[in-house]
Amino acid sequence: MKISVSATLLDERTKDDEPDKYNNRLKGLATMVATLDGRNSADLVMNVLALPGEWDGWTRVEALEELLFSGEELPVEATLKVINPTPTVEKIWGCITNKTLFF
Repeated sequence: MKISVSATLLDERTKDDEPDKYNNRLKGLATMVATLDGRNSADLVMNVLALPGEWDGWTRVEALEELLFSGEELPVEATLKVINPTPTVEKIWGCITNKTLFF
């Protein structure tokens, strides 16, 4: 069932004129899947997390953390594809923390 549901969601995404509008929700679902079945779903989770997105750095990190807690080893290249976009967004927009602006 897991494969058919994920295939259906990803197929629907590719058929749409604006496929990126699904990315944030898919990443939220991927985080839940990582929590519930990280060992058997790591490839699917990593593929979904690598989709383009903005302001989703915490979602990406949370899903990676869930995969690690489930005992899954994270391949370096796939993990870098997931986490590399996060610092780029922060460099462009900066990060406001405790009333301080960091670039």
